[in-house]
Amino acid sequence: MPGVVRSDSRLAVVEVDGVQVGITDSVTGGALSSMIVGLPGPGDTINQHVSHPLYEPLSWTMGAALDSGLPDWIMAAVNQRTVPSRGSLSFRSTTGEEAQRLEWGELTELHVAFPLLDATRSERGVVTATLHAGRLHRTAGSPAASATPKEARQPQWLVNNFRLTIDGLDCSRVSRVQPPEVVVTIPSTAVGERREPTGAVSSRVGNLSLQLEDATGFFAWYEDVVQGGNNGTAGERSGRLECLAPDLKQVLFSVELTGLGIMRIAPQWTATSGKPSTTEVDLYCEGLLVKAPTAKQDSADRESLTDDTRTSADPAAGAGTSTTPIIETPLRNRPPIGRTIPDLPPFTRPR
Repeated sequence: MPGVVRSDSRLAVVEVDGVQVGITDSVTGGALSSMIVGLPGPGDTINQHVSHPLYEPLSWTMGAALDSGLPDWIMAAVNQRTVPSRGSLSFRSTTGEEAQRLEWGELTELHVAFPLLDATRSERGVVTATLHAGRLHRTAGSPAASATPKEARQPQWLVNNFRLTIDGLDCSRVSRVQPPEVVVTIPSTAVGERREPTGAVSSRVGNLSLQLEDATGFFAWYEDVVQGGNNGTAGERSGRLECLAPDLKQVLFSVELTGLGIMRIAPQWTATSGKPSTTEVDLYCEGLLVKAPTAKQDSADRESLTDDTRTSADPAAGAGTSTTPIIETPLRNRPPIGRTIPDLPPFTRPR
């Protein structure tokens, strides 16, 4: 059975726990299928029949609003591991009438992915939410469906409008950033025909990948960690990734990064130069916190923060922003996604 694929932007209304929370840019996935079971039949034949249903992951993309940043439910999932119990996508016609509804529930995983930020590209930035649901149900549209909500003022958040700072490092030459992906897992077990949550909700934070021209400070950091043996908590750093409005001054939302550790550094050499043109750097990340514009910072987010703070001093940020509080989050010390490095003994050069 074909999945739900919607390429016509801004015509699917997202509802979470019965409340409209925004309009999508695009929707993909959500195919419905079933497991086939074969049983011995007469002679050498096999009789097949349909078993329990299977649901492909359902994904959609949304932008960031000028006044409110990312949707509240995405921030709650990332910051507090609070996952909605149910929701739906209401597909609308060009006149705003509901043409089709896809309801979802009994989540097992929620992935939140940020776009690749690239100084050489001018594409619109969107955040992707991917649901692994234990239940998908498609119904016809209802004439009584709520009206399509008015969109918040949407600036053109472009993927080249960003600013990165990391403690003690010059990030002014960073041209590309792949932010960490966050995966929230909801433990569940089959109980009758439904899947009921069991145990605590957990989360994992992926790696942070960079590309920059001058990586002198990152090479020194890597040598300190690997050769100097400073590979514990003391060798980790904190940082901040800010996504900016077109004026490059207003912050749409920021991503606080804690427990950053360097795990890979790869110069990209060219045949015509004696030095690398760019350098790729991979960092593991132990903690991540999404912050909205100052006026919208939710009190529940503050309660999820620990008392431990750090101070960021970025030489490239300028005197006006040289001191920035960095907050440890409950996501700290959770296993990162992707490549990791174990604690290494101090490096000793052979004699």
